[in-house]
Amino acid sequence: MKYKRILIVAIMLVLVLVSVMTYMYLNKETDISYQGTFVNRTFNQKG
Repeated sequence: MKYKRILIVAIMLVLVLVSVMTYMYLNKETDISYQGTFVNRTFNQKG
């Protein structure tokens, strides 16, 4: 069960990092178009 707790903490840290990165990208006015294309690519890959 110790590994399960470590895995949950690692996933939470990754989610926080991703949210911070997206927040920084959205705050840059020049990167809004790039962010939009990135979101479109991920959505297209998911189907």
